[in-house]
Amino acid sequence: MGLGPLIALRQSQGYKVAMVDIQDVYDEFSYGNKSSRAIRDFLAYARANWKVAPAFVLLAGDASFDAKNYLGFGANDLVPTRLIDTQLMETASDDWLADLNGDGVAEMAVGRLPIRSAREAATIVAKIVGYDRSPKPEGALLVADDSLDGVNFEATTAEVRALIPPEERIEQINRGELDSITAKSRLMDAINRGQRVVNYEGHGNVDTWRAGLLTDEDVSGLSNDGRLPLFIMMTCLNGYFHDAQLDSLAESLVRIDKRGAVAVWASSGMTSPSDQAVMNLEMFRKLYDANVSWTLGEAVLRAKAVGRNKDTRLTWILFGDPTTRLQH
Repeated sequence: MGLGPLIALRQSQGYKVAMVDIQDVYDEFSYGNKSSRAIRDFLAYARANWKVAPAFVLLAGDASFDAKNYLGFGANDLVPTRLIDTQLMETASDDWLADLNGDGVAEMAVGRLPIRSAREAATIVAKIVGYDRSPKPEGALLVADDSLDGVNFEATTAEVRALIPPEERIEQINRGELDSITAKSRLMDAINRGQRVVNYEGHGNVDTWRAGLLTDEDVSGLSNDGRLPLFIMMTCLNGYFHDAQLDSLAESLVRIDKRGAVAVWASSGMTSPSDQAVMNLEMFRKLYDANVSWTLGEAVLRAKAVGRNKDTRLTWILFGDPTTRLQH
């Protein structure tokens, strides 16, 4: 399904790769029935019994809360996620699939490519492979929402900025200091110039940052060909990828051809900004670690390990390959 170039690349880098048909998982662990628990049971078996225990899991397929397509928007529940009850809502958790002891922290680094066709698979894989083989873009773009509701996103963004080496080019957009048109124009221009990482702290919904600062519709207008950043979205619902009808902002950024993002770390749920900020800071400590080149999956696991809130840990999803490295 278009994954061949990515498999070949990772094997050339020394990874042992096993491609597993999802139907084989159902046949062995749930009597042929589609089941997210079958995926978890398979991963537990592999972790305990394979000669080389898997450390990374890449789910190659979209998921939907409408598993049987009752709503008629498409049979897109190709590799199911797990719907969990959080304090505020029911939503998707890919980490549940690899949380083998139920403590809210996955034992393996999980990523998802939300693909629905061989064409989408080829598009996303080409971006990932091209990213690994090309010079990485430089610079960090930090975006802070306004603080009108009592949450000081500019202050928490300043804490993130302090973790980035001084030699790195940094641009910061504080929405509270700009009118909407200027803020959006600066954001789009900065993304199009190419960034290593784009970090947003603020409010959001499934397909937008607050006040329409960045929307699903904006993604098609991007022109950052070959200059793909990692997007870190410390907001609510930008990773709500299992909606039957609406594409999330995270999905749009990784699916678009040649542009957008190489990977997105975003939430399928609604959680407190203070809990999000803790993981955000640890993520940047790992991404800019001068001593270790962490993969995205490893950085995510360690960021979640310091998370204080189980809902926050379980609902943040990595859209991309967990073995990608944000080299610098």
